Amino acid sequence: MTYRLELAAVQDLLNTLPVDALAGLPEVWALLELTPWAGAPWIHDNPGGALRVLTYAQGNGAVVYLVLEDRRLVDVIDIWWTH
Repeated sequence: MTYRLELAAVQDLLNTLPVDALAGLPEVWALLELTPWAGAPWIHDNPGGALRVLTYAQGNGAVVYLVLEDRRLVDVIDIWWTH
């Protein structure tokens, strides 16, 4: 069973990211829809915490998100790009 992605919090940001940052996001979205717990915990002392981070593009980008298991929802709350 897949998870639904919520991108409302990052919609404006998505419109400003460079092409290089956008190129890797379809793969990130696909991973989050299937296995959102694959990301690292945001708080290392809470490895089972629902706030997660997933790096992509050889570490140049990161997606911060919240897994709402009871709703099968992944709420993307921020995207970082270093270039």
